[in-house]
Amino acid sequence: MVDGPRQPATYQNWVTRKMRSPSSKLATLEFGRSYLFGYEPDRSERNMTPLDMVPLFIVTRVRNGGLLGINVLSLTSITHRRRIVEEYIRIMSLPKEDDRKDALLRMELAVKANGSTKPALKFYSKNRIKGRIIEVLPEELATLVTRTL
Repeated sequence: MVDGPRQPATYQNWVTRKMRSPSSKLATLEFGRSYLFGYEPDRSERNMTPLDMVPLFIVTRVRNGGLLGINVLSLTSITHRRRIVEEYIRIMSLPKEDDRKDALLRMELAVKANGSTKPALKFYSKNRIKGRIIEVLPEELATLVTRTL
C-alpha cells in the first residue's frame, strides 16, 4: 500500500459534513489555530496541488495578505502527519502564549529544513480563500490523521 496523500471517502464525507454543519464554528484566521477552508489559487501559484484546495491547515504565521503554515494533507508520509499533529497538540497545551509562538515557529523551521516535509509549508493569500473558514480543534485533527488520512 502506498503511504501517500490520499483523501479517502471517510475524509471527504467529514469535510462535507463539517462545511455544511450549522454548528461548525466560523472562524477568523489566527496564529496557532488549525482550519479547514476552500482555496482558489491564482495562476502564479503553480506549486499548489488538489490537496491544497481544501487544506487542513495549521497557521504558524499571519502576514499581511495571508497565512503561512502547514497543510497537514500535503505531508506525504502518514508518520510525518502524525508527528506534526502530535507536536501541534503538545504546543497548544503550553500555558504561555509566547512559548506557543516560539514552539510553532521552531516547528515551521523544522518542516522547512526537511526535504520530505518542506512541500507542506504553504502560503495562502487571504483574498483567495473561498467559502467558509472552519476551525478544526486539535482533537479533531488528531482523529482525522490517525483514522482516515
